[in-house]
Parts: sequence; C-alpha cells; structure tokens
Amino acid sequence: MYVITMTVTALTLGIICLLVAPRLLRRFVPKYAELPIGTRVEFDTRVMSVCHSTVVGLISICAALVDHSIQPDVIRYDSFLVKLNCAIVVGYMSIDTLLLCLFWKHKGSVLFLFHHIVATWVLLTFLVYNNLPYFANSLLIMEVANPFMHLR
Repeated sequence: MYVITMTVTALTLGIICLLVAPRLLRRFVPKYAELPIGTRVEFDTRVMSVCHSTVVGLISICAALVDHSIQPDVIRYDSFLVKLNCAIVVGYMSIDTLLLCLFWKHKGSVLFLFHHIVATWVLLTFLVYNNLPYFANSLLIMEVANPFMHLR
C-alpha cells in the first residue's frame, strides 16, 4: 500500500510542478513568462513544495492529536497516519530529486541532493521497521512551516 502512496504522490506532485504550477503562475503573475528558466523552475518547485508541505503538516498534526499511542517512550508502533505521511514524503523526495537532476543546471546542489537521499533513507527505515514513530512524526510536523517560508 505504501508503495502505491509513494508512486501516486510522486506522479501527482510531478503534474503539479510541470503542468499545473506554470499555468497558474502565468495566469496570476503576468511577468512569470518573462522570467529566466531557472527562476521559473524555482517558482514551480516551490508551488509543488507548498502543496506537499500543507498535506504532510496537516496529517502529522492529526496524528499527534488523534493517535495517543505515539509517545516519546514508544520504540516500535505501527501508526497508519505516520507511515502514510512518511510514504507521502518519500514520494515527494523522489520527484523532487528527479526534478533536481533534470534541472541540475538551474537548481542543482550536491548538498540538496545529499539531504534528499538521507531523508529518504531515514523515512524508508521507519516505514520498514516502525521505529520511533513519535520522533518521525515530530520531524514531519515541522513541514507546517514550509508553506509560510515559500510564500514569503
């Protein structure tokens, strides 16, 4: 099930970044079409990131409020919401890494690539072993801040 979630997330966010965001930005920001390709890629990926962060942030807050078994002293727990959220983030990291490689000239960064690889590895570890759900969810709650950061 989580492989399907990762795949659907990656495809959906790819469509948002490559098709939806450019059309929306052209419609609401008249000068968007005149921007250099690197700037347009940056704006498109920010729209994708805002969509992702909003969903992940809301799910992680719901998990913290609803699932009372997610506690700091629990080592292993199979939390559906936390695992679903981790799968969504892995899907996002996958498509963002692919876009990073495709547009390397415009937004490439070895450190950013390293960040994506490490984050994906950590989240996949949680998906497989169910270790430390409280801390996994705490990290994902931080995604709540991303839409505000990208829209500044």
